[in-house]
Amino acid sequence: MQDHSEAEREESYSVRLAELARLYLKLGTIGFGGPAATIAMMEDEVVRRRHWITHEEFLDFLERQI
Repeated sequence: MQDHSEAEREESYSVRLAELARLYLKLGTIGFGGPAATIAMMEDEVVRRRHWITHEEFLDFLERQI
């Protein structure tokens, strides 16, 4: 089992947070076409390209927001 230092965990968190911020900046910049288009772009980025969550998890999160 690997032991990660606190500094490594904080750096990893900062990198993930920066990546998330870049994604939302991208979606906000090129997200034209209303809510349906933005949701489709979010699904493409988060589920298909980055594999952060599964399609089922995405649908579950979306359903909770409606």
